[in-house]
Order: sequence, then structure tokens, then C-alpha cells
Amino acid sequence: MKKSFLFLTSIIFLIHQNISLAEQREQKKTVIRSIKKVVTPQNVNNFLRNAYVDSYNIWKKIVSLDSMKVLTVVTPFYLIGRNSDAKVHSKFYDASTHTNKHQPSKFLKTFLYDEVMSAPIVFSYVVGLLSEDAVTRRFAQIFGTGLVWAWASKVFVKNVFKTDANLRPGSAEFSHHQRTHGGNPSGHTTQATYLATMLWLYKGPKYGVPLSLYATAIAGMSVAINHHYLSQVIAGAGCGALFGIAAYSVFSDWKLPENLTVSLDVNNQAQLGLKIAYNF
Repeated sequence: MKKSFLFLTSIIFLIHQNISLAEQREQKKTVIRSIKKVVTPQNVNNFLRNAYVDSYNIWKKIVSLDSMKVLTVVTPFYLIGRNSDAKVHSKFYDASTHTNKHQPSKFLKTFLYDEVMSAPIVFSYVVGLLSEDAVTRRFAQIFGTGLVWAWASKVFVKNVFKTDANLRPGSAEFSHHQRTHGGNPSGHTTQATYLATMLWLYKGPKYGVPLSLYATAIAGMSVAINHHYLSQVIAGAGCGALFGIAAYSVFSDWKLPENLTVSLDVNNQAQLGLKIAYNF
């Protein structure tokens, strides 16, 4: 009796395993079919063409009046930050012993500075691209293109301009004998501010306020762990806002006004036509 029970149990387990494997194979095939529907040569060409056009338009917006306004606002704060860098830095670093002090917890550092800080950015981009709404997908693509250029710009500035303003602060994680360049602007703050700016303009304060607080916390963490001076995170915030406003401006130019509707219509003679309506 016991052997029969074990035999039946084994048979049921094997059947269940076969069904599970079959379901997994079918799910895998479904995912592959879905990907093939989306990733077609035409869609890839459209994506690359849009990225090229969006890149041109974003850089065109960078030299606009709105960009000049951002620079006008950020520059005084940057200069104040430069004058305060040494004083603020001394709160978190002891130069005589080459040690960091008043350091935040490891959890906060992981959450606000390490790889985890990129999660909201990646999440916003991927969810947007996978959305069924065409406007949301278009926003996500422009968002991604602007983010790439914001990142590329901060890398260019960090590696080309070898000035005192680009030097990283003293830190137990860096060499005590030779300071290195690459601190200005703060890349983490650039990305976080870019995200906050884009979603504030797109979704309003409901998203913008918490993301702005998140960006501020990331900037503060960068200073507290002695990876950046205060002026460098201010520069990063300016860079992120600059590209965020430019990218959203490109999206606004693409998006139809809310009071303008475009649709296909059939007249009394069964002729297909384009119907455009504007509510004044």
C-alpha cells in the first residue's frame, strides 16, 4: 500500500512538473512573440530617427531663453557654494587624520547614492516605454534621449575642464597625497534633478515635489560622504534642470494641445476623411 502511494505520488509530481515546464515554455514563446511584434525593423528605424531628431531639438532648446533663465538662477547659488565649500566640507572630513566624520548610515548611502538611486529613473523610463498610451511612450523616449545627453554633458565637462572647481574633496575613500579631478558637476544630482524637473512639468507637483526632495537628499548625501563639494551638487542640479526643461519643451512642441482633436471620420457618401476640431 505504501509503495502504491509513493508510486502514485511520483506520477502526480512528474505530471505536474511536465505541465509546469510546458506552461513555462508557452509563456516564454508568448514573451518572444510579443517582443517580435514590438521590435520590428520599422519600429527600430522610427525609434532611431526620433532619437536623432529629438537630440537636435533638445540642443536647440539648450540655447533658448528658458535655459538662460536657469543659468541666471543657478549661477549666484553656485558662486555662494564655491565660497562655502571648504567650511561645509570640514564638517564631514578631518584633513589632519584623513578620515571622514559625521557619516550617514550605510543604508542611507545605499539608498541615496549607490546603484539603488537609479531605480526611479529606470522605472520611469521602462514603464513609460511599455505604456499602451502613445503620448506616454513618446514622453518616455524624449525623457530617455534628454537623460543620455545630460549624462554625456557632465562626463564631457568632468573630463575636459581640469580646473580647481573640478577637483573632488578630500575623503578617506580617495588618495591623501593626490587629489583627483572629475567632481564637477555631480552626476548623481544631475540625473535626480533631471527626473524631478521632467516629471514636475509633465505630472505636476504631485510627482515633482517628492522627486525634488529626493534629488535634494541625493545632493546632500553626495556632500556628506565627501564625494562632491556643495558647489558641485549645485552645478549638477543646474545641469539636470537645464536638460529637463529643454527635453520637456521638445515634448510640448510634439504633443497636440488638449483642446485640439484629430480623428478619422466617414461622411454621408461613405468617404473617409480627416476631421480636425479646435475648441476655443
